[in-house]
Amino acid sequence: MTSVVATRVCLAGDALDYLGGHTVCAAIDLPTTVTDIGRSVWSSPEHETLTRDLEQFVRDAYRGVTVEPTTLAATCTAPSPGGLGTSSSICIGVLREILRRCGMDPAEAVSLAYRFEFERTRGGGVDHLSIARGGWLFTLGCDSGLPTTIGFRSAADGPPWSVTLIDTGLSKDCGDAIGRFRRLQRDHCAGLQSYVHDLDAVSAQVWEAVVERELKGVLAGMDQAHALMRDRYGLSDPRIEGLRDAAMAATGYVFKLTGSGNGGCLFTLHPREEQATLRAALIKADIQPTTVYHCEVAEGLDGFRAAPPLVGIQP
Repeated sequence: MTSVVATRVCLAGDALDYLGGHTVCAAIDLPTTVTDIGRSVWSSPEHETLTRDLEQFVRDAYRGVTVEPTTLAATCTAPSPGGLGTSSSICIGVLREILRRCGMDPAEAVSLAYRFEFERTRGGGVDHLSIARGGWLFTLGCDSGLPTTIGFRSAADGPPWSVTLIDTGLSKDCGDAIGRFRRLQRDHCAGLQSYVHDLDAVSAQVWEAVVERELKGVLAGMDQAHALMRDRYGLSDPRIEGLRDAAMAATGYVFKLTGSGNGGCLFTLHPREEQATLRAALIKADIQPTTVYHCEVAEGLDGFRAAPPLVGIQP
C-alpha cells in the first residue's frame, strides 16, 4: 500500500494555530509519498527512528494492538524542511500505513499525527488539518487540539490560482521558536498580544479576499503578514529579503515566507495561465530554475478524522 499526502502553504496567520488566532492555508500538490520498500535498508537513520517512534506511539495509543515493525520509505516532493508542513505529511503518511497493517482505520492518522507532534513541540495543528481537508482553509486556533474550521473551499470550488514557490536554500529551523512564543503567551506579553491581534486581522482580510476571488487583496494581505513576521519577531533575514525583493521586482507579484520562518520557501499566488511567464521572469532575475516549484491547490485525504481536544495537557 502507498499513502500520498499533500503539503501546504500559509497565506496568513503563521503560528496563530496555537496562539488562538485565525490562519489561512492552502494545500498544495507537492506531496509526500510513503510506501513499503520491502527491505531493511532505510533511506536515512532519521526516518527509521521516526517510524519506530510512530510505531511505539500507536502501541501506546491502542493498548493490546500488535504493531509489527514496518519497513517504510517516505519521499518528499516538496523541499524539506521548507515551511510547507512536510514533517506533518510524513507523520500522517507513515501512520496511515502503520494503521492499515494493523487492520485499523487509516483516517485516525490525522488525529494521531497531531498528538505525536504536539507532545514533542506543543505547536499547532493547522498543518495536519490543512493537509487533511485540502483546498483553501480558514481556521481558528487554540492552545491544544486541531484548529476549528471557520471557512473552507475545495480545490475544485476555490479560486483558479496556481502557486509558485522559491526554495530559499536556507533550511527552516524552528529552534526554540515555539517555546519562545509559548513563554511570551504564558507571561501575557503585550507585544505578543499586539502581534496576534494585528496578524489575526490580516488573516480575516485575506480569507475574505479568497472567498471573493480578489487576488490583489490576497497578495496585499500576504505582504502585510510577511512584514509582521519579519519586523515584529525577526522571522526573516537579509538573504531571504534579498531573494524576495528580486522575485517581486522580476514578476510584479508579492512573495511571502511560509511556515515558522528563518528559512524555507517563499511563495506567491497567480492566475494559472501566468505560470510560464513567472518562471521565465524568475530565471531572468538569476533565480536558479531548480529552486522554483509550480503547483496547484490539492485535494485532501478522504475520510480524515479530526482530533478531539487533548486531555490533561496544560497550555
